[in-house]
Amino acid sequence: MRQCYEQLFQGPDDADKQAVAQAFLQECIAKAAALPQEMPDDPTALQAWVEQHSAGVARQYADYLERR
Repeated sequence: MRQCYEQLFQGPDDADKQAVAQAFLQECIAKAAALPQEMPDDPTALQAWVEQHSAGVARQYADYLERR
């Protein structure tokens, strides 16, 4: 990543830099696509998911505090 940053940071913008940036972004998108998807596909189900997820996080935090 640092090498990519340095290539993009130095010198004028040109086609090589655009290709480096595009390759970097495509790699990031591919990595993100491989991550598990927890959010619902249906936007109308988002509110229920947020409530359930928040309750789960609260339980995990309470367990953490209890173990301290």
